[in-house]
Amino acid sequence: MILGKYSHWTKKKEKDMTDRDWRIFREDNNIIIKGGKVPKPLRYWDSYKLPDKVVKAIDRLYFKKPTPI
Repeated sequence: MILGKYSHWTKKKEKDMTDRDWRIFREDNNIIIKGGKVPKPLRYWDSYKLPDKVVKAIDRLYFKKPTPI
């Protein structure tokens, strides 16, 4: 299935998300940022290469997906 650029961010892969999608993602998850060069938030744990110890700790704590802090 090919998704258009106006598809909801939940239907897109991270690499296909636009700046607008990231803004809406932040709004949907009540993520407030300040500053100019703020990294994109994590949608999934495998979005970044986390050390194995961190991945195992996350798994032991039953966190299924990242949450805003």
